[in-house]
Amino acid sequence: MYTDDYEIGHITNGKPKIVTFAHTAVSLFDYGLTTDQLIGTYGEYVIEKSDIDFNSPEQASSYTGDPEPEDLVKLQTVTNLSPECAQKPGYCTHFNLTALLELDPDFLIVHGYGESHWGFKNFAEVSNAFPKEKIIFNDISLEGEGCSNHTKCFGKSMIDIIEQY
Repeated sequence: MYTDDYEIGHITNGKPKIVTFAHTAVSLFDYGLTTDQLIGTYGEYVIEKSDIDFNSPEQASSYTGDPEPEDLVKLQTVTNLSPECAQKPGYCTHFNLTALLELDPDFLIVHGYGESHWGFKNFAEVSNAFPKEKIIFNDISLEGEGCSNHTKCFGKSMIDIIEQY
């Protein structure tokens, strides 16, 4: 069982079908995630001030935060729930809830920062329409006993975040 930062336990059988933030998907590709399991992404593909050329994706960006050409190809083969964001550098909050409901993934993996859901204009709309038990929330910034009210909190290390995923 996997327990997320909402302290909800999630049980999986085999390799569940998931939708997640595009940058999270790129990181998970390095840990064996395939497009058979990843059925959709949301959010921007590239960071602010990216120099990636989407017309020549084989030319890698000079920014290490951007996806490698082979990762970009993988992203482009799955359903994009934020098509307005894909080629827009920087933070973007467009999200197609109807497409999520049609895909019906086993899990929607959402990361947060400071207990807010990253990449969503109105996450309440998503959580009201999509089953809460299928939402995995990982806060990448805060943890600690009694951290829910932002006291006794400390930042997570990159190792903690990798181990959490």
